[in-house]
Amino acid sequence: MTGQRLLTRDATKIRALPVQIRFDWKTSILLFLLMFGFAWQARALDDRICMFPPTGDGGKSLYPLQNGRWDHLVYLAENALEQAEAIPIEQIVATWEGDTLRTDLWAIDIGIAWGEQLDADWVVLTEWNDDQVSMHAVNPWEGETHGPVTAQTSDEALQLLFPEKFIYGLFPPPPGHSFTPPELADGSRAVHTYMHENRVYPPDAAIQGIAASADVRVTVNADGVPLAVELVKVSPPDWGFDETFEQAMWSVKWKPGTYDGKPVSAVFNRTVQVHFVP
Repeated sequence: MTGQRLLTRDATKIRALPVQIRFDWKTSILLFLLMFGFAWQARALDDRICMFPPTGDGGKSLYPLQNGRWDHLVYLAENALEQAEAIPIEQIVATWEGDTLRTDLWAIDIGIAWGEQLDADWVVLTEWNDDQVSMHAVNPWEGETHGPVTAQTSDEALQLLFPEKFIYGLFPPPPGHSFTPPELADGSRAVHTYMHENRVYPPDAAIQGIAASADVRVTVNADGVPLAVELVKVSPPDWGFDETFEQAMWSVKWKPGTYDGKPVSAVFNRTVQVHFVP
C-alpha cells in the first residue's frame, strides 16, 4: 500500500514526508483474522433476544398490549441472560400487523422470519399456562434451536433454555438444586484492603476518619470476571465513595458462583463496608 503521507512538525514549519507501507501475505492474513475476530466478539457481546408474546391457556394468542406476562418475559431476557439485550416490546409491536400474533411453541418458520426482520440473534416462543411455562428458541440466521423446555416458572424455563447464558441468583433455585453466590476471593476485607493498598480511599473521608458502606450488586461470570457493577446505595453520600467502591468492585478478585457444583454466571448482592486505617 503506497501513497500515504506523514506530517511532521518542527519549530517553524510543517513538511510532508512520503511514507511507504507494505504488507506481505502473512501479515495481511493476520490482520484480516484479527479484524474478523474483533467483529465476531462484538456481535457475541450483544445477543439480541426477541421474546414473542406468549400464547395463553389452550394455545390462544394473547393481545400483546394487554399482556403483563409478556412484559415479564422481556424483563427476564434483559436482566437474567449474560451479555444479551431484549428487543423492546414497542419495537415488536410497531413491526407486526394486526391485533394478534398467532403463534405457538412450534412456529419456527414464523420465528425465523421475525428474527430476520428484527435483526434478532434468538427468537423465543412461549406457551404460558396456569401451572407451567414452555419455551422454544430459534436462531434465525443458523436455524439452530434450543428446546422445547417446560418448567413451573418462566425463569426456570429460561434457565433450561439458555443454561450457559443464564445469570443465577436473581431468583431462588428450583427445589432439589443448590446455588452458591459469587464471593470475594480474598474475603470480606478485600475491598477495604484494595482501597488502602492502592491509596484510593477518599482523602477528605480519610482525614476525618469517615467509614462507609455500600449495597452492591455485581454480576460475575463463570471464570470469576465481573461483568456488571451496580451501586444500589452508598452511605454516607457525597464523600467520594461512589467512585472508589465501583473501582474496587471491578478490580478485586472474585470466586464464581456455583449451581449444582458447577461454576456459573451469578449475582453477588451484599453490603460491603470499609473504614480508614492510618
